[in-house]
Amino acid sequence: MIDLSICILTWNTKDLTVKCIESILKNTRRITYEIILVDNGSSDGVSEYIKTYFPVVRIIRNEQNIGFTRGNNQALKIASGRYSILLNNDTEVGKNCLDLMVEFMDRDRDVGIACCRMYYPDGTLYYNIHTSFPRWSNVLAERSIVSELFYNTKLHKYFYNKYYETEKEAFERDHYIHWGLGAFLVVRKEVIEQISILDERLFIYFEEIDWCKRAIDAGWKIKYYTEPVVIHHTAKSIVQEYPKMTQVWHHSRFYFFSKHYGWFSMLFLKVVTGTGILIRLYKYSRELKSNILEAEKQKIRDMYLTYKKILKMSIFYPYYKVNYE
Repeated sequence: MIDLSICILTWNTKDLTVKCIESILKNTRRITYEIILVDNGSSDGVSEYIKTYFPVVRIIRNEQNIGFTRGNNQALKIASGRYSILLNNDTEVGKNCLDLMVEFMDRDRDVGIACCRMYYPDGTLYYNIHTSFPRWSNVLAERSIVSELFYNTKLHKYFYNKYYETEKEAFERDHYIHWGLGAFLVVRKEVIEQISILDERLFIYFEEIDWCKRAIDAGWKIKYYTEPVVIHHTAKSIVQEYPKMTQVWHHSRFYFFSKHYGWFSMLFLKVVTGTGILIRLYKYSRELKSNILEAEKQKIRDMYLTYKKILKMSIFYPYYKVNYE
């Protein structure tokens, strides 16, 4: 059995995918590994390019974009490593990053899932770890009356800090966390055997939170390691369809709450989200009446229509469906 199966998903981001694979081949020396690339219906020739120049990579090619979760599950199902990693194609692993992750998890047998220090390309620290799972007390940090009317005030920061780890000191030491970003997440084979793969009812978003919560509920620990380093170019695939992905994010959050917390928390989330979106729609309507360029107005119109759909979702979930095509 090899040490690590590296699962990479790509959708019309060939250049980033190539850089990601090059960083793996250059900076991984002490472990045995395989690279499994899932092409989610790309039209940029990425599969052909990788097949020609990186024949060591195993390729799964889909005719259409089947989503982040289903795509990664295709790789996880054929992975043969003692560990598997969900690795975004818009990342570049640093020197010995993957070697260290395997070595640290071999040492810490109680750790089922782990992540590492992450930076933006300009060297700015990426806040990729979280101090709690989404609960009623921290949903006020996003899409709520607090986030819309009191953004960046002490009130907003209070709720924000209940969810996101924002103290830089926390990123300078190894410690247990609740969950890490799905852009770089190493999972032990025994964990997958116990709790299964990603929940495919989540097209994208919240799948890593759900995975980490299921692991903790099963008795495993989630850990952040500071020595391994990865660069994250962030959401290069998602921005291609930002309005739709905004809907999907909200839909995934509603599903996560309904799965783990029951009807009362769901009701609270629906009220919080709905009131926050009403305020945002009002802001958009004011902007549309202002004297701005037509191109900017079109962007605002698109988001206005998007948030009208999300408002309906807030009212009618779970009966409101999102079109993932």
